[in-house]
Amino acid sequence: MKKSFFIKYRYYLIIGVILIVTGFYFSYRYYFAKQDKPEFITPFLNVQSVWVDSLVENMSLEEKVGQLIMLENSKQSSVDVDSIKLWINKFFIGGLILESDSLKNQVLLTNKFQSYSKTPLLIGMQTKDAYADFLKDIISFPTALTIDAVSNDSLLDVFRNIIVQQNKLLGVHINFSVSIEKSKYNNDSLFEKRVLQKALKFTSALQKEKILASLNNLEMFANINDDSSANYKKHIYPYEKLINSGLSCILINNKNNNDELKNYLNENLNFYGLVFSRANTGSIENSFNSGADILIVNDSVQNIVAKIKKLIDEEIISIEEIDRKVRKILSAKSWVGLENYQKLNVEDSEKKIKNDFNLLFKRNLIESSITLVKNKNGIIPFSCLADKQFFIANVGKNNLPDFVDFFNFYSPAKTKKINPETKYFEYFIKNKKDCNPLIITLNDIKIDTILHRKFLEFLEKSDTLLNLIVVNFKNPDNLKYIQKLSTIIQLYDNSEIEQQFAAQLLFGGISAKGILPYSISDSLILGQGVKTCKTRLKYTIPEDAGINSLKLSKIDSIALEGITLYAIPGCQVWVAKDGKVIYNKAFGHHTYNKEIKVKYTDLYDIASVTKVAATTIATMKMYDGNKINLYDNLEEYFKNTKIDYTKIKADTIIKTDTVNINEIENFDTLLTIFDTIHLNDTMIVKICTLYYKVTPKLNIFKAKPYDLLIHKSGLAPSLPILPFILYRHDTVFNDGVVLNSRKDSVKYLFNKYYSRKYIKDSATVQIAKSLFMKNNWFDSLWIFTKQIRLYSSKVYQYSDVNMILLQQTIDTINQVSLDKYMSRNFYKPLGLQTICYHPLEHFDENRIIPTAIDKYWREQLIHGHVHDPSAALLGGVSGNAGIFTNANDLGVLFEMLRKNGKYGGERFLNSSTVKRFVSTQPGSHRGLGFDKNSSFMADSASVETFGHTGFTGACVWVDPENNLVYVFLSNRVNPNVKNWKLNTYKIRQRIHQAVYDAMEK
Repeated sequence: MKKSFFIKYRYYLIIGVILIVTGFYFSYRYYFAKQDKPEFITPFLNVQSVWVDSLVENMSLEEKVGQLIMLENSKQSSVDVDSIKLWINKFFIGGLILESDSLKNQVLLTNKFQSYSKTPLLIGMQTKDAYADFLKDIISFPTALTIDAVSNDSLLDVFRNIIVQQNKLLGVHINFSVSIEKSKYNNDSLFEKRVLQKALKFTSALQKEKILASLNNLEMFANINDDSSANYKKHIYPYEKLINSGLSCILINNKNNNDELKNYLNENLNFYGLVFSRANTGSIENSFNSGADILIVNDSVQNIVAKIKKLIDEEIISIEEIDRKVRKILSAKSWVGLENYQKLNVEDSEKKIKNDFNLLFKRNLIESSITLVKNKNGIIPFSCLADKQFFIANVGKNNLPDFVDFFNFYSPAKTKKINPETKYFEYFIKNKKDCNPLIITLNDIKIDTILHRKFLEFLEKSDTLLNLIVVNFKNPDNLKYIQKLSTIIQLYDNSEIEQQFAAQLLFGGISAKGILPYSISDSLILGQGVKTCKTRLKYTIPEDAGINSLKLSKIDSIALEGITLYAIPGCQVWVAKDGKVIYNKAFGHHTYNKEIKVKYTDLYDIASVTKVAATTIATMKMYDGNKINLYDNLEEYFKNTKIDYTKIKADTIIKTDTVNINEIENFDTLLTIFDTIHLNDTMIVKICTLYYKVTPKLNIFKAKPYDLLIHKSGLAPSLPILPFILYRHDTVFNDGVVLNSRKDSVKYLFNKYYSRKYIKDSATVQIAKSLFMKNNWFDSLWIFTKQIRLYSSKVYQYSDVNMILLQQTIDTINQVSLDKYMSRNFYKPLGLQTICYHPLEHFDENRIIPTAIDKYWREQLIHGHVHDPSAALLGGVSGNAGIFTNANDLGVLFEMLRKNGKYGGERFLNSSTVKRFVSTQPGSHRGLGFDKNSSFMADSASVETFGHTGFTGACVWVDPENNLVYVFLSNRVNPNVKNWKLNTYKIRQRIHQAVYDAMEK
């Protein structure tokens, strides 16, 4: 019978099955054994390198011993190049921790020492905050404590990447800054969430870029043989988690023989990566017993090498153990790229490390770390600034100048340095109305419960009485002594940046985002922090708003060019982008004599910018409150609209170009009381050839607010003020008086209108220094104003009278003058500190910029009094001019408009009202009160841009499309109003354009 195939070949089949099963068995064993191998966790142990094999095989014993040594040349004033070169060449050291003084020297020395070494050096970095903080010429990032207070994970991810890239560019191969500090954390879940996750992410970021991550300090566990779950959770678990994530290295810090630690790392935690240990000649054996592969040394390398050789000779350390360690070290070197070493590029490193982004990022980290620990009454950010009297009491080592300066950007404050050991609190309690809220700044002071007992009692007593806010700079442990207080802010350093941001947080210039970096007490725990919103302008660097600082610095050169060309004696320039003030500078001097430098706190006469900074905004507020209808005749708002028509005759105004006063030959013709001729800051403009007469159907009270705002009211350009201005040229007197001499005539007319001193009830309207208008003529001016002619055809004619009449209407409705109305409703609530009429009543003369020399009327330097003649004759408070301010205050006012009427958490104007007024009006190129499409703005300004200019050399422009506010203030009319160089050289426009050019795409 023929045998079947299976019977015939059964032995072969049995052998085949056995082989297959055996193969599966050993494959299975190999697979799972491989899963258990530590190299699958520690990445560099996976290296398969001929380079490593060759070096291990061919190295001499001296070269192998050298690989076990990492020289630490840190915290020294200089690098001993010759000694390090000797130790590299003679003792073959395998690694180096190097700290130089500058980035360039660090890179050059790294290249130099690498060139000396036969086997590339493993370069390490061990700093407190993970980056090269020893380099004096790079941006220093915040401390680890500050970083731990940042809650924004995305920001922290970027920070880790910046550190890693910096390490790469400096040629660093191992970073010893992975940290797990548990001493300050009493909550296991929070610890794991914040501290352990931070270490895991940093390890991952480093090793992703082939930089060895090392735990910076591993001490013996509390009880290494204690297998209880509590001991595991508290002491073992974090390390196990970190090792299982792929941690490559551990730096141990042991003082005793720790065989147990070595075994525990290998057998229990499955760690076979590199172990580092600080050592000297007396602790080498102990370090090796603890499992060290590399010794970090800073004393004589020669003695260390001799000691290791002695341990080998005495067979305390075997050659096999040395080979194992060297192979591990070389595998790590291969993994980090030293197998194919390339020297560092100095220019590339400097370009990528020294950049503006790092400065911005440092600021972002600090800003995000500031912790509003408690805000029980919701007082932060401050609102309703008009009713607050701030007092800052500084307790600590030094003053906080930047904190006070930036505080004053928002609101004024009294300040005083306080000794906490003295009885000073009685002053505050007695004067609580003058210091409410009270801000206590603790500046780098450690509270002592015994020494500062009375101080702490005062804080608790003041908490409710004075709306107390405590700002603690550094020393977070102070919080446990003040934790009962209602409002506490914590900063983790007291640098200029911290001071600036602390002040801005109080007012909502920045939002509160930070958290406590560790638990202070049972009620103040890790991760705690109150969040707030940004409500006001932030003061920052240009990059924070996507603006290139270098390009924006072109503003400096343009402003200085204007000064050099005598277009202006000085100026202020202010720019805000996206609600962030990115430029606020002052240039030049008050006058060309260069005695006083312009400061950004000084005040300028802004001339016609008053039209929008006061009159228009007041109109908007009243429009919101239905107090004014844009299409009503003005007669609806005045009780007395009576006009004496008997003295008004038909007249002719001849159209001509702008002329100067001294070009006019026949003043007799001009000086009749009812001629309406535009005197625009000592420039005369005669307009339109028309015959017309004021009638009951055609007079100022028939004008409408809407037409006044777009300058299509039909009113003449200015008030009938020539007789008061040009009295020296008048020889024809309406009162019939004839005098013999010209001198007598001038004296007679001066005494008719003016007085050199204040006279109660008869001469109280101050025009300038030692010049007062007599009250009867001040009253007559309104009578003359009512007799101003009104065109029947409403063509566009820019007119001061429009805004003066609108001001008179506002004053009549409110029964309060425009200056008081604006101060109460806008300036004080906004925290504006300089903007005002009559600045000499509020400020020292040295803070007010002199405007111009008036040769034709007042015969003096106009300094602190309004320059515009109409506004001056109206007593300095007028709808067309009269406001003095600095650039910052004007910028804040117009930021409120850019934000559609809201600022500091308060609604000042309805959004719909703002949008209507700033929009181009039908049949006009202007908004309501606002100028648009002006030749005095940048070419790149959007069509939505609105603002105004001033005759004295001022302008403000708001570009809603680009979220931009631009302010320029100057006294280009000093000393002579004929100086038009500011316009000729287009200084204002070019500075405005420089802002657009600096915007990053």
